[in-house]
Parts: sequence; structure tokens; C-alpha cells
Amino acid sequence: MHVAETKQLFTKQGLTFQELDPILEKVRAGMEDGFLVASDAESAHYLFIIGKTLYSGAVMTKTDKHLTPVADFFSWYAKKGSANLEVVKGDKKLLLCMLVKLSHKATQTFTTDVIDLEDVIKKIDDGKKDCIVALHGEKGWGFSIFIGGNALATFVDKAPELDQTPLDRLLLYTHSMPHDKPLSVEVFGDTRVVPASDSGDMPAAPVTAHFAKPSSGATIEVLEDGKPIGTFPVSGAMEIGREKTNAIMLAEAGVSRSHAVIEEKNGKFIITDHKSANGTFFKGTRIESKELHNGDEITIRKYTLRFHAAKGAEKSEPEEDLASKTIFAEMPPMPAKAPAAQPGQAAQAAAGIGQADAGATASVVFADGNSHPLGSITTIGKDAEADIKVEGMLVGKRHATIIRGKGMYKIIKKEGLAPLKINGEKKDEHVLKDGDSIEISGLKLTFRAGKV
Repeated sequence: MHVAETKQLFTKQGLTFQELDPILEKVRAGMEDGFLVASDAESAHYLFIIGKTLYSGAVMTKTDKHLTPVADFFSWYAKKGSANLEVVKGDKKLLLCMLVKLSHKATQTFTTDVIDLEDVIKKIDDGKKDCIVALHGEKGWGFSIFIGGNALATFVDKAPELDQTPLDRLLLYTHSMPHDKPLSVEVFGDTRVVPASDSGDMPAAPVTAHFAKPSSGATIEVLEDGKPIGTFPVSGAMEIGREKTNAIMLAEAGVSRSHAVIEEKNGKFIITDHKSANGTFFKGTRIESKELHNGDEITIRKYTLRFHAAKGAEKSEPEEDLASKTIFAEMPPMPAKAPAAQPGQAAQAAAGIGQADAGATASVVFADGNSHPLGSITTIGKDAEADIKVEGMLVGKRHATIIRGKGMYKIIKKEGLAPLKINGEKKDEHVLKDGDSIEISGLKLTFRAGKV
């Protein structure tokens, strides 16, 4: 998964597991935030590092993607023997985007030739939503983070211009794409990501030896339709699923390829469901994660997994709840709440007219003296959903867009044959100044800056 605005620090084809420790020592010394990805022809296995902490693992195949314990990265690599390895440095917020994409299902998926991204962003703005927008094109993946409806950060394969806001970057990037090569877009409404249960500081060298732990003495007895079919010692992270690569393979079709995992940390044994289609159950109740105690029976379809603790094992003290920590612990201040709507504004909102931030009074004024307030995005064209309608054979559905940026408003011509004229001159884009005249196919507007 090639991602925009990352820096590759190391790459090697066929790096052996024994060669991994010197690489990890360099990572420990020189990388604050980033990830390692080890891959073969079938899958890619990620190890995310945030604030020099081993934060989470992840796996991506052609048919599946999910987060995993940190130990899974090492156990897969050790079993494989060698893999293609990349070490990549990236912004912490960008890593959040990647973790969300790898762990959640998109709430909306579309291509930019079918749905206009501006419409989606306006709904995000109107709803004051938190979400992540993922873009995929020829150059790989780009992302944008929205908090409270406002674009907080954008990561795309295009250098930012001076004073360009995250929203500017996102829209100008999508506008620059060729019409015959639309972008694939995924919107993720769930932005919460938690660290793996074995998240923590990188252990002392050799790191790989730390994760190649001997058997804990605990075992999992597997029964199929009540009949015992095998007993498995618990060692490290034990993946459960239909694929043969799992430590416990359950062959029934109703079991997901990667269904669940059992892992040990500080003497505790935790089973975690991988968002499987048919679920993981304890005493008839579907679970997402559960600490296992001696004799506990977990049900997956027709299989029962009976946990046997090691002899003499003692219950450990409860540990810190890592699930309460997310990357968004550093939440930016939310925008000020807009004042109550004045007479006439309710009708504008119902018509889909974008509203500017609290205190903003920028607008465009029609020839008859009526005005239209400018929001984050204001569209002009003959499309039924356009904020400002203009007719004409040469006018495009979304002919132009006015974008609110950092301390300014910018108008951009998007499509159509009719020229965009600013103060009588043809323009493709222009930073608007108070009093500028805008003309498209007979429609004449005057820009009034107000407060941005």
C-alpha cells in the first residue's frame, strides 16, 4: 500500500528474520513515527511505531485487512524465514489514517466521476463530523482528516503551496486529476483506533528474541461437534481461522479466514475476534475480546475452544486499559459554535447553502442586490445541487467552486466551456479580493470579503 508523503528509510528484498534485529536497532535510534512492512506474494504485514512505541501490527491480503497484536508481525516473519522489508517514516496523523483504513469498513465508497467529492465534504462540514477520507489513484493512497467538519490535515502526492489549507490541498488535488482517471474514495466515519494489547516500548535487543517466547504452559483444547480433535500449546499470538497458515485451523466454511487470535501478556490470556462474519461466542454471547480463565469455553461455529491454564498459574493484577488511549488523544480545539440562525437562514440551510464559520460574513452579491453567504465550499453551475445556479449551453454542471482557505477565498474553474472572468479577464483560478467582479455566462457577482 503506497502512501503519499512518507519517506522510505530502508528497503531490501528477501531480508531474513535473523537480519531484522540490526534494522530494528536503527529504527529505535532514528525514527519517532513510522512503520515496517514485511511482504510476500500473498500478504503484507505491518508493524506501526508511534512515539517510538510499538503500537500495533496489521495484515493486508487481497481479501482481508485487520489490525493484529505486535507479536504477530514477528511470529509471521519468523515462520516465513525471509520477506521483502520496507522501513517507512511518516507523520503521526497519517499513521492514524492508515490504521483506520486497515481496521474499519468504509461508510461510503465511490469514484469521483460518479459522485462529486465536494458534495461529500459539504455534508461532512454541515454535520460537523469526524471522519477520514481516503483517496486512491495511480500514485497510491492519499488521506484527509476531518474533525468537527473541518479539514485538519491532508496527505497527497502533491507539494503544498504557500498558505494552502488542508481543504485547499484536498480539493485542488482532486481537481488536478485527469477526467479519464477518476479517484476511488472511501469515507470512514469511525476514526477510533486503539493500540494492540501487547503495545509498549521496544524491548531491549535482540528484539526478535523477546517475541519468540517459549510455550506458556497453557493449552487450547479444540472440539468439533463435541469431539476432541486436538490440543495446542499457547505460545505468543495464536491466530485462529480457516486458512492453513493459522496456528489453529478450523476448516468449516463459516469460519473466517482470519477469525480470532489468542495472545498472552503479563500472564493474561486474551481472545480477540477479528471482526469475523459469524462471530466468536462465550456462553452464547458474542464477544469482541475476553480474558480467558481456566476451563473457559469459546464457541466458533461448530467448534469449542476450551482453555486450560498452566498448573499453578496465578491471576495477575489488572493492567492499564490501553483501549482508552487513541491517537486522537491530542484533539485539536473544536471550532466555536455558530450563532443561532437569523430569519431567512433556515431556508438557506434547507436549500443546502453552505454557511461560513462563526463571525464570517463573506458573500457574493448579485446584480439585483441580493447576496449569498460563502461557506467552506460554494459551487456554481447548472447542476440541480449547485449552491448558485447559472444556465447556458456552455455552462458545466459544476462550473466553478469558491473555496474558503486560510485568510482568503479562492475561486476555481472546474469544467464547462464558458469562461470564468474576474474583473473582465479570463481566469482558471483566482484569490478573491473585496470588490472583485465574477462573471460566468451572463451571471454577474461581486465578492464582498467580510471576515474570513
